[in-house]
Amino acid sequence: MIVSPQTINISFPSSVDSIKITTVINNMVQTQILENPLNLQYTLGRYPIFIEDIINATSVEEETNDIIPENIHLFQNYPNPCNPTTTISYQLPVNANVTLKIYNILGQEVRMLVNENIPAGYHSVIWSGKDNSGQLVTSSIYFYQLEVGNNFSETKRMLLLK
Repeated sequence: MIVSPQTINISFPSSVDSIKITTVINNMVQTQILENPLNLQYTLGRYPIFIEDIINATSVEEETNDIIPENIHLFQNYPNPCNPTTTISYQLPVNANVTLKIYNILGQEVRMLVNENIPAGYHSVIWSGKDNSGQLVTSSIYFYQLEVGNNFSETKRMLLLK
């Protein structure tokens, strides 16, 4: 079954001076600055898009939150390898109880990042490389696991280098 990508348009108020757009493709972070944007066209697919540093915007978040994904997905963290901060993103098609945890290579829980009911939409969490007691962890391979309700669990690998 071939599914064609969905293209969305994001409109910005004329008061927006510039935006910073970050995408992660094949574990490479790509950033660009758009001056005086009015419309942004984006094709939904494998790679998340992050819009940040919106200057003089009135309410872009409301516009982008109307876009509800069709499935649950855990994206690859970026940057990867990280030193020590990294962003972990995921999407939810419905409100759900979510846990997002970091594990070491021995399978021991290092950090609980999320443990709450989360609304449908696109979400990102920043891990600062610290464990549950606030101590910086060592350079190693770590795993992060997203659990949604009792029906979904996905785990991905990341590398922390100091």
